[in-house]
Amino acid sequence: MITFSLLTGHNITITSEEPFEDYELNFLDLIAIVTKNSKVFISNKNKTLNFKPGTIEMDSQAETTFDCGSTRAISYYIEPLIILGLYCREQLSLSLNGITNESIDLSIDTMKDALIPYLKACYPEHFNCEIKVVERGFRPSGKGLVQFSIRSIKRTLPNIILAPHKNPIKRIRGIAIASKTSAQFLGQMISRVRQIFNDYIPDVWVYSVLVKNSSDHYYGVSLHTNTHLVSEYCYDALTEPKNRPSPEVVAEQACLRMLDEVMFSSNMVTTSFQGLMFVLMAIGEARLSSINVGRVSEHSIVIIRLLKKFFNVEFEFKDVLSGNENDKSVTARCMGAGLLNRTSELA
Repeated sequence: MITFSLLTGHNITITSEEPFEDYELNFLDLIAIVTKNSKVFISNKNKTLNFKPGTIEMDSQAETTFDCGSTRAISYYIEPLIILGLYCREQLSLSLNGITNESIDLSIDTMKDALIPYLKACYPEHFNCEIKVVERGFRPSGKGLVQFSIRSIKRTLPNIILAPHKNPIKRIRGIAIASKTSAQFLGQMISRVRQIFNDYIPDVWVYSVLVKNSSDHYYGVSLHTNTHLVSEYCYDALTEPKNRPSPEVVAEQACLRMLDEVMFSSNMVTTSFQGLMFVLMAIGEARLSSINVGRVSEHSIVIIRLLKKFFNVEFEFKDVLSGNENDKSVTARCMGAGLLNRTSELA
C-alpha cells in the first residue's frame, strides 16, 4: 500500500489489530531514504499508520547503504524498489545489507538470474536494472551485501501482451549454496538435481557456492529455466530448527517444485512473478495488456484488489481453452492506468 500511495500521491491510513512487525517498520525507513518529503505518523500503540507520500527521488551522488535487518530477506525490499525505481526522478542506486538466501522470500539469486532477465525481455527499451551480490548472508545474523540500481522511465511503461511462450524448455540452470556445512552437501544436492532432471532434459547445470565467512547454517538450491520458470528450496536453522532434511531431500523438493511449475505455468508467467507483472500491467500505458498465467496465487489476488483501490484498474480472467482438463491456465487482461513519471519530467 505504501508503494501504491507513492505512485498515486494519495494519503493513506493503515490500521492493524496487532502492532506492526519490525520488517514493516524497517520498510518505512527505506522509504524515507528513497523519497523526499514523505511523512509517517504511527499511533495507537504502534497499530495505526498515517502516510503522506512525497516524491520518489534520492541523492544519486551519495553512496547509500540500508540495513534490511534479519527478519525478511533483501528480496522483500527489492521488489517494491523495482516499481518505485521506474518512477523515480533519475535513478535509484543503493546497497542493501541483510539476508540473501532463506526459506520465506525469494532468494537474491532468483531475482538476479531469472526475474531481472525476464523483465528486460518484456520491456527491452524501458527496463534497466542491475543486481550484484557482493556477500551472502543467512539467518539469523544476516550480513549479506547486495548492490541494487535501476533507471527510471521517461514517461510511462508500454502496454504488454504476452502470449504463451513458443520456446520449449531447453535448459535448466541453478545454484547450490551451503554455509557452515560440509562441502560434500553441494555435490550431493547437484547430483540429485541432475539425477531427477536428466530423465527429462540433458542440459542441466547447477553451480556451487560454498560460503566460508558465515557462522550461520544454510544449504539450498535455486533453479530456473530458459523460459524463466523458477523454484527453490532450502534449509536454514531458524525456520526449521528441529527437522533438518538431508541435502538430497532439499534438492528433490526444489526439483518437485520446478516440475509443479512446468505442469501449471509452463510457457507462461511463473507463479512467483505474477504479482509484480500485474502491477506493471496496471500502471502501464492506457491500452490493453494481456498475459497468460497458471494458478493465480493468493498474493496475486491481494495485489489485484489493491490495484482496483488505488488505480481503479480491473482485471478480467478468461480460461485458456486447451482441451486439457488439468490445465488451469487463464488469460489476465486489463486496461492500464497510464501512470506518468512526472518526477522524471522535472529532472
